[in-house]
Amino acid sequence: MVQRSIKIQREISRIENIYPDDNIIITYKDFLKHRDSLHLYQYNRDVFCSLIDITYSLWDSDKRISRKSLLQVTKRYFMKSITRDGIPHKTATQIFELFRQIVVYENLKLRRETVEDLKKTINSMLIGIKLNETQLKWLCEHANHSPFILNRILRYNYKSNVITNLAKHNFEKDIARDRRSEITSWIIDKNPAFAIDKETFKFDFEFQNAFDKKRWNDYTDDYSAYRAVESELSPIFMTDENNIEDEKGVVIGVSLLPEPEYKQIRRVYMVSTGSYDMFSIEPDFEITAESFYSDFDNYYNRSMAWSIAYSRISIADKIKYICRYYDDSIYPTFFNIGVRLKNVEYFKWLELISDE
Repeated sequence: MVQRSIKIQREISRIENIYPDDNIIITYKDFLKHRDSLHLYQYNRDVFCSLIDITYSLWDSDKRISRKSLLQVTKRYFMKSITRDGIPHKTATQIFELFRQIVVYENLKLRRETVEDLKKTINSMLIGIKLNETQLKWLCEHANHSPFILNRILRYNYKSNVITNLAKHNFEKDIARDRRSEITSWIIDKNPAFAIDKETFKFDFEFQNAFDKKRWNDYTDDYSAYRAVESELSPIFMTDENNIEDEKGVVIGVSLLPEPEYKQIRRVYMVSTGSYDMFSIEPDFEITAESFYSDFDNYYNRSMAWSIAYSRISIADKIKYICRYYDDSIYPTFFNIGVRLKNVEYFKWLELISDE
């Protein structure tokens, strides 16, 4: 009966599409009352701020609360906002402090999978939030601690001398190799005419290709060890009593250990498998290198175009400098940049230059 009532209340909320009162949720008890239908209410910034205040005040308490539910419901409600501008300083600070506690300190007695889910949730809530210089410095000091922190630095929406200085300091270091366009965008903020040195771009490739080769070799070693253990243990455990059959009566092999996986890291260049087998995952690093250097200019131009697109300079300046790297052979890259920028002026420019 309780479940029926919850479903009915949800549908009523969906139909009414109410704009909630500012004080509809003040306590955790209020949250429990509204959490199943909150995502159906219109967005009210004061309600969101109250939810963050409750989450922040209870996070380190000894009270029996569902931290996962509190954070995820709040995030789902926040996703209804059209803009993240105008978030009060107190609320922005509380979101940042929750991010620090969850991503860095991990002071929660929860399952590892749950902690990782909470990290993703609070990370998405920090996107677009304007931070002060002290908070930005803290992020930069902990850039190597977590990919979530590095993402919040490199994808920060506002110009920042703190982040630009970090980018300059790390421009030739390995931390920049996989994030070249994002790192470069912060230097472009100060110097729109800046361009990546082509030797640096080549070294980025060599570093990434060597790194991927090591990852592949590690994977093949792990897979060989996995197969050896499986072959040793299977005769012991795969008895008639333990056999599992599919719906057609065919015996299905049961893996006793988790099988190693190889996931290709997304690169700015094409990674070749060197095989006609569409299911092959084995990279061919020599062919990949040949392909990269034969199409070097296009890869370089794509990277520079994205560097300018990621920057926080004006749209007029973006068009002024990005046109240096346009070529019709890489038109899809420039179209995708327009989709990301969501700017009519840019698309009008792209239409003109692509028709020349």
